[in-house]
Amino acid sequence: MPDPKDMIVPMLMEMRTKMNAGFDEVEKRFDQVDKRLEAIEGRQKASTTR
Repeated sequence: MPDPKDMIVPMLMEMRTKMNAGFDEVEKRFDQVDKRLEAIEGRQKASTTR
């Protein structure tokens, strides 16, 4: 069995990779929300200018 101190760095690297993937997913979701809000705001502005 490997020494636990030799396992820490690989585990941290794996955790970082997973966290970065999770952050990417959250960023995509926020981008979707931003697009929806922009569309709603655009419709509101268009309806108030009539």
